[in-house]
Amino acid sequence: MGRTGTILLAPAVVPQKESVSRSQVKSSSSSTENAATENAVRSALRERGLRCTGERVAVLSTLTEAAGHLTVSDIHERIRATGQQVDLSTVYRTVTMLQELDLVHAVALPDQAVTYGVVEAAHHHAVCTSCQLIAEVPAAVLAGVLADAVELAQAATGYTLEHGSLQLHGLCARCYDEASTQPFS
Repeated sequence: MGRTGTILLAPAVVPQKESVSRSQVKSSSSSTENAATENAVRSALRERGLRCTGERVAVLSTLTEAAGHLTVSDIHERIRATGQQVDLSTVYRTVTMLQELDLVHAVALPDQAVTYGVVEAAHHHAVCTSCQLIAEVPAAVLAGVLADAVELAQAATGYTLEHGSLQLHGLCARCYDEASTQPFS
């Protein structure tokens, strides 16, 4: 059974700007890591002329420390698990503001809650159609193929395309392996 997939251009356009990098804030110990993350988050907020409120720092720190994308509810739960009190509506407003400032990006999937991740190096998303796992695909991996696709899209639409994002949909390795070992009924 071969792997096949459909490539869909996502409607969301994500400009690439300077961002908080997880690699810039990782360190060997947990308390040092948390302090480094908080310092990087505070610096990113100040660079954009924002006050470093506890809620903003908590939301961006939670996303920076996450291994992947989180829903607003996931962010809210993780912040509350640290003992901080924050309203769900505040998390929604903060994520929206951080997205407008290009500090975070959203991944919207049909019939799923929108998930958010920190804007880092240019990347696209591979989404498992079975378990909804989202993996980041470095833009450089697809650069050659997408250059041709952009030229074709421009010719077909007359648009001058500047930037965009791509979502690839299929099965992750785990779900593919599970599906390929299922007997046919």
